Amino acid sequence: RRSGLLAPSLSNSSSLGSGFSIPYFWNIGNDRDLTFAPKLYFKENPLLLTEYRQSFKNSFLIVDTGYTKGYKKQTNKKTSGGRAHFFSNLKIDLIDEDEKASSLDINLQQVSNDTYFKIHDVKTSLVEESQNVLENSINLTYQNKDFYFGLAPSAYEDINKTGGLRREYLLPLNIEKNIMTSEKYGFVDLNSNIKIRNYDTNKQTDFFVNDFNWTSNKWLNKFGFENYFEGLIKTVNYKAQNTDEYKNDDTNAELNSSLGYFAKLGLYKNDAVSKNFYTLTPKFLLRYSPGHMRSINGGRLNYDNLFDLNKVNELDVIENGLSTSIGFEYKKNKINKENDIGDQVFSFAAGQVINEKENTDMPSSTSLDQRFSDIVGTFKYNLNKKVNLKYNFSVDQGYNNFNYNEIGTDFNFEKVKFNVSYLQEKNHIGSQEFAETGVDFMFNNSTELSVSTKRNLLTSSAEFYNLSYNYINDCLKAGIAYRREFYTDRDVEPTNSLMFTISIIPFAEINSPSLSR
Repeated sequence: RRSGLLAPSLSNSSSLGSGFSIPYFWNIGNDRDLTFAPKLYFKENPLLLTEYRQSFKNSFLIVDTGYTKGYKKQTNKKTSGGRAHFFSNLKIDLIDEDEKASSLDINLQQVSNDTYFKIHDVKTSLVEESQNVLENSINLTYQNKDFYFGLAPSAYEDINKTGGLRREYLLPLNIEKNIMTSEKYGFVDLNSNIKIRNYDTNKQTDFFVNDFNWTSNKWLNKFGFENYFEGLIKTVNYKAQNTDEYKNDDTNAELNSSLGYFAKLGLYKNDAVSKNFYTLTPKFLLRYSPGHMRSINGGRLNYDNLFDLNKVNELDVIENGLSTSIGFEYKKNKINKENDIGDQVFSFAAGQVINEKENTDMPSSTSLDQRFSDIVGTFKYNLNKKVNLKYNFSVDQGYNNFNYNEIGTDFNFEKVKFNVSYLQEKNHIGSQEFAETGVDFMFNNSTELSVSTKRNLLTSSAEFYNLSYNYINDCLKAGIAYRREFYTDRDVEPTNSLMFTISIIPFAEINSPSLSR
């Protein structure tokens, strides 16, 4: 911990032109330090960035600030006025014991201009250049072995929106308590939530929700099935003002419940010849929830929530009706030298929800509004430590259309590293399709070529291209990098850049001013 200059860097953008930064680290004391990192531009006013850190006995503080006078020459996009931000985070450990813990986390975030982070490419321990939501919050938690308390009043601001739509205020209080543990009847937990929300200028909801969750003790029947019951009782008291989805009158009270029976059968095969261990696990959930539910929007069915008693991710709603979830998991693991189960080679899981009747209150994006939901599943294949594949999917009940596809694969060979990711949502789930690829070639021990791109397949347009070539030896890495960005947002302009880079290993990296259009 010595005070002094840190590695310099050069930058270039369509909005600000060329510039450079020379950070300075100041070791103020054993418990505190400061980094001053001005960004100096050849044609624009500088940006002064400062980050202060201090460690206390049971807490840690970070204060992150920045200021610039703004553009020297104004246009319709480049408006007048200074730009500044103030971020801070304070973490305090109030109690830190073996079976008891309590903490306090305070966040303050303010910025004076909506595109300030993107224009100046601000990246610090508290700030990301792509950040769109500011959070001012206090988060107090306490927990022991059977009790949890959380209070987190907060104010959010979405800088991509305008007027009163930008701000949202929340006052959530959460209490979780185990109220019964019985060798005969199982476990009962109480989850109480108070949530006051003010949004869209004049809309407000006040909720007081209690969830009583019951899980019976598990047992095995004579056929080898593992079984248990689970139940949920939800009491909801709320008051709403100027909303479309709730009753806007006096305090409303609702009572909802759900009961489920879950069973699974664990089948396995230990193949000593091939040194593989196979498991096949059929699963079954029968659930019933009486009454009526409020119509909701959003959400998606996947294998992770297929066997949840309540698949609705809403504070005040239980999925109603009679339904059955059926599915299975198949896994293949290697047996290691100690004859223990080792790394997983292959896994495949799939399932479907069958409802007694259609439920138009469920969002169509989940497919749970139909009698037969989409078939959802997940697939993983690790060919070896160099090649792996992951795939999540959702196919309609007639097996005609894939409504959701998420694919990711990595190849890691000695000379080539290759990765591909693909996301598609269509029909009732959504409307987007992206592909992202990256390739690294090592021609020999001293030269490498890297290519990466992301493309919107629906609009047949690229979001960015990256291409770089580097020469490497024991102490030096030098290269040329080309990047094309198509992103625009108010005074943020698309860029086309060519840059030379030099890295002196392990001390610093220096980038030349990029040649841009």
